[in-house]
Amino acid sequence: MLKKYYVTDWQMAFSDIAFSKNNIESARFLTLASSPVVACALAIHFKFSTAMINGSYRVSEKGFEIHDCDIFIDSNKVNEVYLDLCENNYFNNKGDT
Repeated sequence: MLKKYYVTDWQMAFSDIAFSKNNIESARFLTLASSPVVACALAIHFKFSTAMINGSYRVSEKGFEIHDCDIFIDSNKVNEVYLDLCENNYFNNKGDT
């Protein structure tokens, strides 16, 4: 079953470059996915301009606001899953979107 996930690129949203609304909005992605890590991979593919290394994504089922139950997923794990999905033509088959 697909769930709704709110994904935030934690480094992009709160970088030292700018704390502007545009910066934060560009770091957010809402999707349906089979798991939080797949939701992050979808965010990389469809919204974020790049994958990060040694960072983290914050994932919530409640919204973009910060919640105690939000989880942080290591970007290196997301990158592995993203590459696996690409190798298996997941995005060519439309994936979970």
